Amino acid sequence: YSKQQDYQKALMYHNKALPILTRTFGPDHPQTAMTVLNISTDLKNLGQNEQALAGFKHCATIFHKHFGLEHPHTKYALSMEFKLFLAIEAKKKVFEEWKTSDLDDALRKATSNGTVEDCRNIAAGFPDHINKQDEQGNTPLHIAIKN
Repeated sequence: YSKQQDYQKALMYHNKALPILTRTFGPDHPQTAMTVLNISTDLKNLGQNEQALAGFKHCATIFHKHFGLEHPHTKYALSMEFKLFLAIEAKKKVFEEWKTSDLDDALRKATSNGTVEDCRNIAAGFPDHINKQDEQGNTPLHIAIKN
């Protein structure tokens, strides 16, 4: 169901499989970790980044232990852990910005300081807000770039 982008259904079946795999192989077995990886990917795709981050951390530890740092499963889990960490931190940073300003101001500050990565993280953390248009049809990113 993940390939069909029905992440709720995929998550339901992955969660059903996890206790069976845990009983069969143990909690730290790579096969169990693959299911946790699938659950974490589903959670990420559903926007539940904090929960997904914990799963990716767990998988990265298991894959590193069994396969080493160069294995594709380890690399994927570590890269997803890093990306989610950045997205979560960017979201926290934007929330702090929003306490004193708005999304337009946060993006304007990020673009004026030359921090493209901040803009990417802000956009990734707030996909619903980044495309909202003002009366002139400008999105927050348009406004930030113009200023």
